[in-house]
Amino acid sequence: SIFSDKNFEIINETFDLEVCIFNYGHIDNAIKLYKQFDACGIKARILDSFKESVDKLPKVSYIEKYDNIFYSGLWNKAVDKFKGTHLMVITSDVTIDNVNHIIKNAKSFFKKEDNWIYAPNVEYTFWKYDQELLQTYKNGLKIVPNTDGMCWILNKESVDFIGDIDLKINKIGFGVDLLACMNATKLGKNVVRDYSITVKHPQSRSYNSQEAEKQEFEWIEKKGLLREYINYRNNFSMSFLG
Repeated sequence: SIFSDKNFEIINETFDLEVCIFNYGHIDNAIKLYKQFDACGIKARILDSFKESVDKLPKVSYIEKYDNIFYSGLWNKAVDKFKGTHLMVITSDVTIDNVNHIIKNAKSFFKKEDNWIYAPNVEYTFWKYDQELLQTYKNGLKIVPNTDGMCWILNKESVDFIGDIDLKINKIGFGVDLLACMNATKLGKNVVRDYSITVKHPQSRSYNSQEAEKQEFEWIEKKGLLREYINYRNNFSMSFLG
């Protein structure tokens, strides 16, 4: 990192992006995503957690096969081998039209060390914010309380903060995105959603939302952050919903 003269901002020229595609039964789209990143010169890993597909997966080095370990298990596998400066996680039901656009905008955003989490807009998300209520960062980027764990990029500090998830408590993985964003926001760091790019994500879910929330709150409570988390979620993040 070097200091720039402009307001003494710390400029970070290193952007060593690692991409992990979390696959649950959408292997064709997962491979399509892999090839999109590969065409941009960025290597991705497909982490497969779909029990029924294990025997049907192509035997290639970029696909890692696991047995039904859900988002949290795949997160732990991603973090275990993470050696870059930034981690991108995409679930394999997400469709991206222009990968290069995301990489270019994210690389520009992460040049400033106070910028910790970036995500494109997602077509379907619970966290559908009213853009008029959000502070503008620049060029379609808005400061948001939360991004979406199905397609987002975190810096190393945010990855380290979440760390290894206790699978006995939170296997499904609800709350990972909101907790990382809460931590960054609390520290005065920028979390943005890029409204100049929208990726597609289906509305359907392959898990029980009630059970997912139960696991989420037990996990946060064990970290000793439940009161702060609920306040951030209900009184801050939800206040921007459209």
